[in-house]
Amino acid sequence: MKIIAIIIILTLIPFTLTGCQDAKGIENLAYVTAIGFDIGEDNLIKLTFQFAKLTSSDQSGSSQPQSSENVTIDCSSFDSGLNIVNSYISKKVNLSHCKIIVFSEEIATMGILEHVNVLASDREIRPDCNVLISKCKAKDFLENSVPTLTNLTPRYYEILLNSKEYTGFSENVPLWKFFINLRNSTEESVAVLCGLNSSYTGYSGEDKNLMDKDVSYKAGETPLSGKTISQNMGLAVFSYDQLVGEMDAIDTVSYLMLTNDLDSCNISVPNPFENNSIINVKLELKKRTKNNVELINGSPFIESNIYLNGSITSISLNTDDSKTETLSTIEEYIESYVAYNVKFLLYKTAKYFKSDIVGFGKKIVNNYLTIDEWKSLNWAALYKNSFFNVNVEVTINPSSLFVKG
Repeated sequence: MKIIAIIIILTLIPFTLTGCQDAKGIENLAYVTAIGFDIGEDNLIKLTFQFAKLTSSDQSGSSQPQSSENVTIDCSSFDSGLNIVNSYISKKVNLSHCKIIVFSEEIATMGILEHVNVLASDREIRPDCNVLISKCKAKDFLENSVPTLTNLTPRYYEILLNSKEYTGFSENVPLWKFFINLRNSTEESVAVLCGLNSSYTGYSGEDKNLMDKDVSYKAGETPLSGKTISQNMGLAVFSYDQLVGEMDAIDTVSYLMLTNDLDSCNISVPNPFENNSIINVKLELKKRTKNNVELINGSPFIESNIYLNGSITSISLNTDDSKTETLSTIEEYIESYVAYNVKFLLYKTAKYFKSDIVGFGKKIVNNYLTIDEWKSLNWAALYKNSFFNVNVEVTINPSSLFVKG
């Protein structure tokens, strides 16, 4: 009986083992780190796929992405382009590690809902993949995005986008949020603004003083030089699925304050105690911004109350910080500066962009019992008639006044 039992067990064991004939190892896949959309010839789209090159590590023997290679194709749709690229390269294209999706301004101005729908429904593309709008061709942006301070292209994109945590000059815009807001009747979409710097574009900035100029840059305008010439600064503004405008650095800081997404930022304000001198201050949200909306004579009245904590990072040696009124005067100047810039952005969104990117519509939609009642209000058209009031409260850390610059 033992012999029979052993024979039966040995016969059944092969059927319980998992086969690996269909398994795809890392060496059989081509990992896409970025996708670019441009307008191609004859009303086609031009797709650029950026692939991570895998090289073996000397110590562990594992494969690590060390550099990238771009493949560009003119095609009628994303799926057709992907199929063509799959037949061109020696490995199967894998989109699960894609970090950014870049649309050129040219194609974004025409409307990109069709392309975003395809990307959002693709099972391989992760919903936290970031959406960027490039002031130059997406192909050029990707070709000039050379990793700095790291050999890993995917890691470089993560560092690039996470700069919003300590500058406030940009924002992370995941695909899922961008997709939802393209169809949202209470909030419009924004995307990360990117481009190539002035040595590439030949940009010549406006005649502004240095303090204003430092925060009025947008991607592609900052006078930087280095190994990479790709930049992200500012945001691209959408109305439905069409690009309608751009926000510079200080606009973006104001936007993050309004949407409660500001981590920290550093700004310069005029020194009230000394001509031709500035005070540098680091600002963070003290508590959540309160936005209120009401209709007055058929026009939206929007009030924003912003609460900030601040620390002086540098101040003139000639400033007398021994007086008790010094702190309150500095706080008033910062409050005035922030309020002016926030109000300027709000009027720009209403009168120029005609796009409610902050999501004020969420504050008033609950006043309507049915979707039909809300739609009959036509918030998108009504928003351009808005008028605003902005209140800012800044609390400066007293000990930071002793930091001299």
